[in-house]
Amino acid sequence: MAVPKFVKNPRLIIGVLLGLYLAYLIDANLDQAVGITLFPRVQWQLPLLVVMTACVAFGCGATLALQYLWRRRQASKPSEHLSAASEDSSKTST
Repeated sequence: MAVPKFVKNPRLIIGVLLGLYLAYLIDANLDQAVGITLFPRVQWQLPLLVVMTACVAFGCGATLALQYLWRRRQASKPSEHLSAASEDSSKTST
């Protein structure tokens, strides 16, 4: 029986293993609570799934915001190639 080529890809194998491990973590800790203390004598008990979901959402949002800011900063810089081309054209026109 022939195995498709994409199944032998290490990225797929590692991705499947990480996905299965994440599913195990969520299932094993689904009913546990996490205590979060922001102020003295004030503690919140949150389910672990809520904490994990909030961390994932924050990580995705922060990554997207940083990519947006990075690309915006790169786009505002004048390109060296364009400035060199304009210098060449100014030399030939005079």
